Amino acid sequence: MKNRIFYGSRRLLLVFGVLFLSLALTVVSTQVFQHESYLAMAQSALVRNIPVDGNRGRILDRNGKVLAQNKPSYTIDLYAYDQDGDTVNRSIYGALSILGRYSDVTYLCELPIAYDGDAMIYRCDEIDQYLTEQELPSSASPEEALSLLYARYGVGALPPRQAYGCLSLILGSQEGGDAYRNLSDHSLHQLMDLCQKAGIQVQVNGTSASLSLGSSIQADVLLSFIDGCENTLGAPPYQNAIPMSGPESPQWHTASIKRLKSFLSLPADASAQQVADTLMAKYRAEAYNGTPYLLDLLAIRYAASGNYYKRYNPLPIAKTLDYNICAVLEENALSLPGIAVSQSSIREYPEGNLLSQVLGYTGRITAALEEEMMAKGYRPTDTVGRDGLERILEDVLHAIPGENAIMVDSLGRNTQTLSSTPPQDGKDVVLTIDLNLQKAAQESLSQTMAQLRETGYPKAQVGAAVAVDVNSGEILCMVSEPGYDPNVFSSAISEEVWAQLSPQYLDEDGESDPDPTLARPMVNVATASIFPPGSTYKPFVAAALLENGIVTPSTTILDRGRYTGFSTTQAPGCWLYNQNAGTHGYETVSDALAHSCNYYFYDAAVRLGSNALGEYVKKFGFGTSTGVECLYDAAGIVGGEAYTSAYLANIMKQKLMSLGVEESDAREIGREMVDTPTLSNAKRLLHPLGLEARTVETLYEYVNNHRYRESQVLSLAIGQGENSFSVLQMANATAALSKKGLRYAPTLIKSIDGQEQQKRILSQPFLSDSTYAAISQGMQRVVQSGGTAAGAFAGLPIGVAAKTGTAEADGKDNYGWFIAYAPAEDPQIAVAVMIAQSGGGNTCIPVVRTIFEQYFGLGETPANHRE
Repeated sequence: MKNRIFYGSRRLLLVFGVLFLSLALTVVSTQVFQHESYLAMAQSALVRNIPVDGNRGRILDRNGKVLAQNKPSYTIDLYAYDQDGDTVNRSIYGALSILGRYSDVTYLCELPIAYDGDAMIYRCDEIDQYLTEQELPSSASPEEALSLLYARYGVGALPPRQAYGCLSLILGSQEGGDAYRNLSDHSLHQLMDLCQKAGIQVQVNGTSASLSLGSSIQADVLLSFIDGCENTLGAPPYQNAIPMSGPESPQWHTASIKRLKSFLSLPADASAQQVADTLMAKYRAEAYNGTPYLLDLLAIRYAASGNYYKRYNPLPIAKTLDYNICAVLEENALSLPGIAVSQSSIREYPEGNLLSQVLGYTGRITAALEEEMMAKGYRPTDTVGRDGLERILEDVLHAIPGENAIMVDSLGRNTQTLSSTPPQDGKDVVLTIDLNLQKAAQESLSQTMAQLRETGYPKAQVGAAVAVDVNSGEILCMVSEPGYDPNVFSSAISEEVWAQLSPQYLDEDGESDPDPTLARPMVNVATASIFPPGSTYKPFVAAALLENGIVTPSTTILDRGRYTGFSTTQAPGCWLYNQNAGTHGYETVSDALAHSCNYYFYDAAVRLGSNALGEYVKKFGFGTSTGVECLYDAAGIVGGEAYTSAYLANIMKQKLMSLGVEESDAREIGREMVDTPTLSNAKRLLHPLGLEARTVETLYEYVNNHRYRESQVLSLAIGQGENSFSVLQMANATAALSKKGLRYAPTLIKSIDGQEQQKRILSQPFLSDSTYAAISQGMQRVVQSGGTAAGAFAGLPIGVAAKTGTAEADGKDNYGWFIAYAPAEDPQIAVAVMIAQSGGGNTCIPVVRTIFEQYFGLGETPANHRE
């Protein structure tokens, strides 16, 4: 018995000995061999790297007045890396429950899914943008969108898979992207053979290929082509042209949705409900199913996952201007571990809708830009310029964030700053705009248009005004009506507000209507839209006539009322003849400008010809983009034989390519058909192609009906026909005219970060003294007794040189134009104003007068002093 007890005790001592030895070794390993590693781990759990945002650069007017600045705000951040999943969920939901009590909150994390009643659907900016671009209802489901597109492109009768393939090919070719990438030489040759058989034009760029379809290609040809591509190349062309998962049970499949499905290892046709269920399972959030903030919680957890942001940095989840919200969050800090508040800023535009299309606005990085911006060091929740100068100058205005490394306690409170890297603020930009002048011009244009709508011109919805410093090209004001308040983008914007800012118009055929006279608040009418200039074009035509020796300043032409040089039955008349059968009698070029005599310009322009006229007026910048710092800078159209012939030749090229003619042959044949528009020439060119006789005749008839005719120079000479220019082009051309042809590149930017921007001269003076004197005299007489705008500037102690313009457009009220420069004797400022469907040029006079009064410190305009 004693032996058993003895041996049992020995075994027990042995066990304790082994355990003690193991514990001792563990302690030694921890304290000695792994000391540094465990110390680093312990310290890292207490250290947080806090990004420190710099200030986005301000935008100022030429006198230092603020146009865009940063307004202090607060960001609610999540530190998730040192919390377990359940704790993170409770903290996020608790914070969301508090934030949900307030309206002044912008949420920074979103999923591309949303509730539709009790069901889950896909919804994101990319879907909204696609529906807008395709002119589809904003609420359209994938099935509804496909059905409408099938009907639009005539493939609705085909089985779903075939209809989807045809639609992808049609839309993809219209967008001009790559149908295939990374093709081998063999595959490229196979694709080219298939295109040749189908009459589809292929453009090869390295190992990529894009396609161009003819306007009348048949569905059976498309189907055969698509089948051939699938059989030889292994995939249909443009398979990603439609942001959907496919024709059967289609689901939206945009870039952000693709990324989310890939992250969750879900198939392309996974539904929004499947995505939500998978996210709930992944983040153990099933308990929150059916609660108000489920999707917000999942969006934050998804944003905090993987490499979506730097792991040890806080994730911004919301912004607010209301400190009371932050105070409530801080009061509940013990129950919200990982939730913190930091100071930040939002963009503010103190002047509201003033200069809105020029300034643009800021917003979150879109899904389409995310990859590009992340590569530049941006965070997904960063704010970037989305339009206007904010977007164009993003690299200049953007601040580079710094970082603070801080020590925190168990509650996440800052106890010590270990290191600090300061941010680099964005650079300030000073514009050439004079804020007081901008205010006066915008107020005057808005009031004038409102009065017009109330007095017989309800469609006077669109207008613009531009003033340019003739000695530098600096833009002093740029007004576009209607406008919008960019401050609405400082918080989440509703679909209703977006629809008001970016309305979609459809024509009679259900296609997008590009009519520039329809109100689009976010379009900068001054630079992006073009309109026929009417008689404001005449001073530039006069310069062409004088400088080409067609007339001299003293040459007189008898106004006979109707110009019968081309036809006695359809002879155009001078406006005075059309009005009361009167005539202007004998007119010099100065007389013709003062009285806006159409007959004078008819007669003289016929002798000059449209080609010479078109080439000369291009010296004033017509027909080319101005180079101004705007996203959309229209080149305009200089009408004439050259333009009409080139345009018609291009149309013929497209028609021939749709009939299976190679592009190079189609281009050459189209050009020759236009150069020699006879039926015999058409037959000579087209019969070798094996085309049917009726097809040849149809193509010839199209050319003959649309070719340039010499009589068209009559409308071109008075600013009608194809002539169309932007308001900025007219203002800058007027500035050049006032300086004998000296033309500066128009600019909105005066300095960046204190560095004055260099002014660019585009052309040296080219008008002779006699030409300049004749035109200037005529334009000064416009506003004097007997002129078309007599008394417009009565009482002003400065001389004004001006020209009225009334442009006609089929089915619309006349457009009103007015150009002017002053002082006439020593020009400083040039102005152009246009109001679409306003009835005539005199409707613009109040705006021009207001601009001059403000600029020269005269009259009763608001803030009529110059600094």
